[in-house]
Amino acid sequence: LNFCLQAVAAMLYLHKEEKKGNFVAMKKIIALILAAALIFAFAACSRQPANSGENSQSENSSEESVTEQPTSIRGVFEDGVYRNACGDFSIFFSESWEFDSDEELAADSGVTAELLAEGDAEKLFAETDSVSELYAYREFDGSVVQIYVNQNLVPAADYLKMFLSEITASWTDSGFDIKSGEVRKLSVNGETVPGVSVEAAIAVDGDTVDAHYTALLREAGDYIYIICAYTFDSVPAERVLSNIYFSAEAKQQVDLRRGVVANGVYTNDSMGITIAPGDGWTFLSDDEMATLYGISSDLFTEDAAAKLENSSIVYDMYCHNDEGSSISVNFENTNLFAGLILDEKSYLEFSSGNISEQFDETSGIRIVKNEMGEIEIDGKTVPCLYVTLRYEEQGIDIYEALAAQKRGSFFGVVTVSTLSENSLAETAKRITLE
Repeated sequence: LNFCLQAVAAMLYLHKEEKKGNFVAMKKIIALILAAALIFAFAACSRQPANSGENSQSENSSEESVTEQPTSIRGVFEDGVYRNACGDFSIFFSESWEFDSDEELAADSGVTAELLAEGDAEKLFAETDSVSELYAYREFDGSVVQIYVNQNLVPAADYLKMFLSEITASWTDSGFDIKSGEVRKLSVNGETVPGVSVEAAIAVDGDTVDAHYTALLREAGDYIYIICAYTFDSVPAERVLSNIYFSAEAKQQVDLRRGVVANGVYTNDSMGITIAPGDGWTFLSDDEMATLYGISSDLFTEDAAAKLENSSIVYDMYCHNDEGSSISVNFENTNLFAGLILDEKSYLEFSSGNISEQFDETSGIRIVKNEMGEIEIDGKTVPCLYVTLRYEEQGIDIYEALAAQKRGSFFGVVTVSTLSENSLAETAKRITLE
């Protein structure tokens, strides 16, 4: 079975329609409350004096040569990508995001739109404590990305401590119940970045909404950028932050490559998948897989990511034994938007909803079971989609268990297929997901 997300767009649209009305309005109001509280927190931190000692940026900058900075501290938004040369970072946005205008950002910062557009830091900080650089909102789930620029006057660790204290106080005053808050290191696309994270909740109209907040601190000479993301309920803030790259010229991509089979073991380092089936298992060649799936062998190239630019799915590995069991691996590119909102479990749930479209009444195949569950893989319990197919003419049931692995917007799907339901768990022990 090839479980693609052909119905994702339609499902997302229906899900969006369901969230419209009061629920969406409520999250938008909450997002605005959070944004307002952030402004006060940033302003308070900006007015803090620099520490005495050798750690302040203002003292160091006078003693060391500093790389010449771009004339503007503003970023540039083009073709769905925000790039900031001064801060040297990029953020990728899908079409579902809406953005505040310069006029709205200028009003938040307390400056004129003309001054904000110019982006001259010296002029801006003569007028304001903190510059609101970007505000992006996604109506579908209420997620928000904000960027602020401040003067770099305080060591990063001290700044983050002050900021965490100010933001928890501001949110508490705004009616939020703070569950947790900490200064910590965050891993974002291969780079470790200092930041803060806050978990909170607020009750509105009888409903409780969980708010997840994460902020990254990016030092850029005389300035610091705070890149904020807050999301609600089941969407973690880190999922939005995963589209941040710390290079102004970054290209959003994952080096997705074909796996290799050596000494009876399949390994795909780019997806973190290893399958060691043991004795009695046979791996199909690319030509044999092409015949099995009824596709051209030209589709089997080493650069799987490049192939996914023009194809929704890539078949990478298929092995089987004489007892009728098999294990297969394929990849799918869910595109930027779906990659942001889907984790492994939700990907499998969408796939489950798409299964019935794979068969028609004349196929002779009936879906007996199609439900989510869990399975143990390499000592860890992971989400799993269980499917049982009945081949009516032959009177045979095929039992399948599907697990997923996410890398960027790519998903790797490992499918275990057996003739006995009791064999699924044992066969899954041959799989490792890093």
